[in-house]
This record gives sequence, structure tokens and C-alpha cells, in this order.
Amino acid sequence: RIESVASLYDLDEEMLASKTVTIKILNKSTYLRYLPAIFESHDPVIGRLLMLFESYLAPLEAQIETMPYLLDPKITPAHFLPWLGSWLDLTWSPAWPDERIRVLIENALELYRWQGTRWALQKSLEIYTGKWPEIVSSNAQNFEIGDQAALGFNLALGKDNRPHTFVVELNLPPLDIEDEVERREQEEVRWQTIISIIESQKPAHTAYDLPRLKPS
Repeated sequence: RIESVASLYDLDEEMLASKTVTIKILNKSTYLRYLPAIFESHDPVIGRLLMLFESYLAPLEAQIETMPYLLDPKITPAHFLPWLGSWLDLTWSPAWPDERIRVLIENALELYRWQGTRWALQKSLEIYTGKWPEIVSSNAQNFEIGDQAALGFNLALGKDNRPHTFVVELNLPPLDIEDEVERREQEEVRWQTIISIIESQKPAHTAYDLPRLKPS
């Protein structure tokens, strides 16, 4: 058994962190435990021979042991997120930061269950923007029928009546980007991403208004 200590120091030579690593050196393979005891006690050659196979298979076993962690969106490496999202038929634009993608994958099943509802639209926008939006349905405020009017398929009752239409009200914090040109470009990317989220989550028969975002 060999113990090694690794330490991290700052410029003033003050230790910031320390880690002790223990390395075990075996003179025979641990795979012997799967064989009858007679092989372990009477034939050391077999132990050394099995170490050859163990040296190749042990790294694979370690990867298999960590497989459950790859399926957890909270801790899986960033480069595994597209693979994990593909299992749930999820897609996202490059504008999505990794931490938001993790939340999206975590909530994917619930979003599918409620797809096409107000809650699913609000939740999807909250996951991307971090803000819970307000959704206001456009309803008529009163009813007026003239002397020559006739009820039918082409008549909607009330003033400014826009059936199956809603307004998305969303106030977002300003982007923390000093360069004005880059900030405007990123704001446009954010704007287009929000539109794509609404298009994917709104009921198919509805239309919507999205006032231009004003940073809050």
C-alpha cells in the first residue's frame, strides 16, 4: 500500500486544499475470489495470470459502476446532456445554458404530460429565462349587436374580441454584457429562443402576442 499526498497552494504558499490518495499494490488478482479456494492457496501463477485480465476489465467495471450517474441530469457531464435529452426526444438551441438544459431534462416528463396547457408554457419559459411569465387570455369586454347584425360563424361577440388568443407578459433582467453590439445580438438570440418555446408549447389552434421584452 502506497499513500501519496497532493496539496494545492496559492501564490503566498498558503495551502488551499489537500488530498491523500492510497494506492494498493496486489500480488495476485482479486478475481480469485470467484474461483474455488484451492486455486488461491496452491497455485500463485493463476493469481498473476488473472491480474492480466483484471487490468483490462477493471476500468470497464468502473465505468459500469458510474453509469447511474450519467442518467442523472443534475450531475451528468455536460457533453452527455444531448445524449440524455435524445432519450426523451428533447431538442434545444445553442442559446440554452447547460444549467437550464439540466432542469429541462429533469422536468421533461411532466412537461410532456401537460403539453398544450398554460402551465406547460409557463414552466417551459421559466426553465429557460428563470422568470415565471404571466399569460393573459384575450376576451371581449362587452357585447354589442347592431340592428343589422346576425349571429353566425363569422361573427364574434364583443369589442376587440380575439378568440383563442393570449398575451405572454415576461419581464427579464438585463443581460450582463458590456459590449453593446454583443448584448443586442444575445438579446435577439434570447428573443428568438423564447418565441420557439412558445411555438412548441402553445395549443395548436391558438395565436399569441409577445410584447418586446423590457428588462426589469
